Order: sequence, then structure tokens, then C-alpha cells
Amino acid sequence: MQLNPQLVTATIIVAEEPYCGSFTTEVVVHWRFEPVFDAAHRAALETGKSLVYVCPPAAWAIAPLLNRLKPAASGTVLLAVVPERELAISVAQAIERVPELAPAHPCTGLARTERLLRDNSLRSLAATVPDAMELVGRAALKLETISYVLIGWPESMRLLGQLEQLDLLLAEAARAQRLVLTSRESAAADFLERHAHRAPVVQAAPLPAESLGSVWYGIAPLEQRPHALRTALDLVNPIHPLVLDPNRAPEHPEPVPPPGSAEAVPHDWAVVLDLPSADLLAWLKSQAKDVAILLSAGQVEYLQLIASPLKPLKLSSAPDRARDLLFTLRQRVRDRLEEGPLWAELFTLEALFDEYDPALVAAAALSLSARPPRRDETVSAWVRLRVNVGRRDRIKVSDLVGALLNGVRLPKDDVGRVELHDGFALIDVRAPVAEHALRELNGMTLRGKKVSAVVDPR
Repeated sequence: MQLNPQLVTATIIVAEEPYCGSFTTEVVVHWRFEPVFDAAHRAALETGKSLVYVCPPAAWAIAPLLNRLKPAASGTVLLAVVPERELAISVAQAIERVPELAPAHPCTGLARTERLLRDNSLRSLAATVPDAMELVGRAALKLETISYVLIGWPESMRLLGQLEQLDLLLAEAARAQRLVLTSRESAAADFLERHAHRAPVVQAAPLPAESLGSVWYGIAPLEQRPHALRTALDLVNPIHPLVLDPNRAPEHPEPVPPPGSAEAVPHDWAVVLDLPSADLLAWLKSQAKDVAILLSAGQVEYLQLIASPLKPLKLSSAPDRARDLLFTLRQRVRDRLEEGPLWAELFTLEALFDEYDPALVAAAALSLSARPPRRDETVSAWVRLRVNVGRRDRIKVSDLVGALLNGVRLPKDDVGRVELHDGFALIDVRAPVAEHALRELNGMTLRGKKVSAVVDPR
């Protein structure tokens, strides 16, 4: 497969942030993404017409499009609407790197965002559709002054039930140029027909003709990716890993030796810190025996379109945690023994020493002190999951409950409220089993439809 982007090697220190510490053998690779804009694409951008841009739901993929925008107005000129707040953060970071569009702000709190808009402090805003409409309702966001509306992955907004609000928002921002980001045109066909009819399409990162094979994946919020990378490397313990962050591009690229060349070094693992495109994943698989992808829950659906089977990477290693806890516990016991006599405690346990080995008595006492409270003594937090099946798919509440109990194999007490809507459903599960439920639900088939599940962002 021929790659448009350039790949370059770099040192382990990227920007100002070391990934894995000073004594490492990782090779860090950066991705410079340069899709082709033909004459029709350039003309649409220059004349204010709509444009469709096909790419994965990842902020790094939209940088070439942002760099071609030339806003002339003052004030807030760009509104990016995306399905989830976590994606709004990464999109705002990508926008911030374009001087003409900075400063950019992700709406993670309505009160602060409202103040910044009223102070005319922003050039760009990234927000979910509900947050953007709330700011419009508060008269803080003036859609009539917006030059560009960047619509991020309407196919995901459809799954979240946000398209009706998005239609209202676009009606009020009628003067703004519409830039539609989509992972595949077919999934957003109805939306494109309504809002970007016959618009030129930039095939920046299309889907592959067939699956690229199996990959490992781990779900980690954006701000936790550096820590998740360290955890992943500790878990798989690679000899010569390759690390790639597609969100960072170097100023002076140098070509990477192609696989099989004398200069190339074989890698046992490649770890990428965001959702890759098909081309990028194909290159990674040509460089390493195994590939692990760190991404958000909302990006798993796209990963299923380019690779299968997906194998979950448990970023919190249970054996490692257990060893750390045991070491800490032993150290605490040593410290207590060195503090002084334990006459009161020995007197309490003295009667048991005649019946059992004193070492076993000590172990039992330690077990009781370390035992977590019973389920009925504590209340676990609930996590709300959103799945892409609803009444229109002939789905019933009993279907979803049956899938959780029998397919996912959750205990009945771990399944809470189930809300069924026309195009989606909301399911409450206990926090400790949420990640397992997500992993098992994704890819399951209910009444002939493939299930996609994400954590509800609201």
C-alpha cells in the first residue's frame, strides 16, 4: 500500500514530554498527514461552498483541512460540533495549532464557555451539539457571525440522537460554510443529502477494501494516554517497540527505512496513541508483529471497520497490581512490628493459638482487615451506556437485558435501568463491569443488527 503521509524517526523525547523515561529502547515515530486537495476541493474552500472530508474520528486527521481555512472576520469564526466532549478537547487542540483560528476552546463547562464567548475571547469553539445549542439559547453563541461550521462525524451523532438538534443549529447558521467530516459517506448519506448536496468529497483517509487483520486495543481518555502507554509497554514487555503519536508532526521530516532494508530494525510491538487511518495501520502492521492502539470508547466502532478481530488490552494489569499491593502490605506489617510490642493484640488472639498455627491466625487476621465490604454494604456507581439499536430495529427491553445477562454474562444486580428510544437505547450498568460490558456488547448482533456501544457522554 502506497502512503501519502511521511513517517519520520525521532528521539524518545517528543516536544517537551518524555513518553517512557530516560532509559528506553523505544523508537518514536511521527505522522505527517498530507491528503490531496484537487481543484474542485480548493475551489469549494475558496468560494464558501460545502465540502465533505472523509477521515477517521480523530483530531489529527483534520489538520490538513484546518490549515487551508482563511478566516477574514473578527470574533468567533469557527464552530466545531462533535459527538462527545472528549473529542471536542482533541479537536480544539488541533484547531489551536492553526494561528488564524486560535485561540480555540473546548466546551467542557457551560458557565466558563459562556463567559469566554461574551468576552469575545475566542476565535474557535469545539462543542457537542447539545452544548452548542445551550450556548445559543443563552445568547452567548452568535451563529450568524460564524464563518465555518465544522460538523464532526454526523453518523456518530445519529447514534446519539443528536441529528434533530444539529438540523436546528445548521438552520440558524445558514451563512456559515459547512465542512462535513465523516468516516464513510454511506453512513451519513441522508445527512449529506440535506446539508451538503453534491459537495466535493476529499478522500483523505478512506476505509480499506478489506479488514487489515487483528489488533490489540486499550481504552484510555486523551489526557491519560502517556500513562496508558507506559502501562501498555509494562504489560506486553516488548523488546524493541515502536511508538507512534499521530497528533504530533515534526518540522523537519526524515524518511523511515522501509521494512526489510538494511537500516530497518524489526519491532515486536507497535503502539499508537490515537485511532489510526487504514493506511497508517497497514504501515504499522508492516513494521511490527503486534499492534496496540490506545483510543477512546467512541472510536472503537471505526476501528472495527478497518481491523478484526479486536483483542482488548487490559491496561490495568491485575497481577501487577496484586504484587504491588502485597509488597506494600508486607512493608506496612514490618513497620508495625518495628514500632513496638503488640501485647493487646496478642492477648486477643491468644486463645486461638492453642487451636491453630499462629501463622495461620495472623494470616486470617490480615485477610479480615484487607477484605472489601460486601456488595450490600456499599453502593457502586452506575455508568450509562448508549447502544445503536432501538425501537426502529424491533428491539425490546427484554432483548437488551437478555444480551447483558446471557451474552455479556453480567450478574442481575449489575444491570440497572434500560431506556429504549427510536434509534438507540440507554443502559445503566455498575461501574466495575462497565468496561467489560462495552467490550462484549461491541460487535454483538441483535435482531440482525450489529451493536455498537459507547459510554453516554451526558
